[in-house]
Amino acid sequence: MDEEVKIEEPKPRRKPTKAVKVVSRNGLTLLVEWTIGDDLRRGYVPGEKVKDGRIEAEELGAACPYGVAWEEKLELDSMAPDSLAKLWRSRGIWTIQDLQKRWSTAKLMAGAQNTDNIAKMLRKELANGNA
Repeated sequence: MDEEVKIEEPKPRRKPTKAVKVVSRNGLTLLVEWTIGDDLRRGYVPGEKVKDGRIEAEELGAACPYGVAWEEKLELDSMAPDSLAKLWRSRGIWTIQDLQKRWSTAKLMAGAQNTDNIAKMLRKELANGNA
């Protein structure tokens, strides 16, 4: 009465993935956009890592960031820098060039009381060659 016992191998667990939107392609590299809570982020990833609009979370964590980390640059009087950073990103203000092109919109979102601080930050970034 020998019974053969079959041991099933556990199925490999899928790695967690995140939905991304492809913003642009440059050769084999993609600029992708994704959400973290209610905020947007962008970064460069190898094109072959994106499959059906998704990428492994681990790969996304290694993405080369795109744009300015506004929350680290802004010093505001009447609102939290991360709040303005989210607003700007949601309106397509990712880089110093974007800020220059959309200066009127950026100022409106920040409020008049913050305009001087933003202008000071912009002058500093341009003086440091971060255009």
